[in-house]
Amino acid sequence: MESFPAVIIGQLNSFTLAFPVFIIILTYLYFTLKTNFIQKKLFKGLKLALTRQGQYDQGELLPFYVFCTEFGVGNAIGVTTAIAIGGVGSAFWVLVVSLAVVAVK
Repeated sequence: MESFPAVIIGQLNSFTLAFPVFIIILTYLYFTLKTNFIQKKLFKGLKLALTRQGQYDQGELLPFYVFCTEFGVGNAIGVTTAIAIGGVGSAFWVLVVSLAVVAVK
């Protein structure tokens, strides 16, 4: 049988972990509905960012460079950290959360 402080700390721990996740999920759902499911336009936006040709001024960032910087560095760090902490199955949840975050960015 666990001692009384251990039970209280366990309950407090589960609340402090579950409540922020619940708020974040509600925020994702709110922004997804508010933006009329912007995730369905993700692939069209990626295609435009990667294939757009045009004249750019000196010092201006190309859409491809922005894409590589934003998705390359962030996902490499996020996926490797998730796999190190939670195993290979966590890579699936990284993908699911990244699709939800599109509405918030």
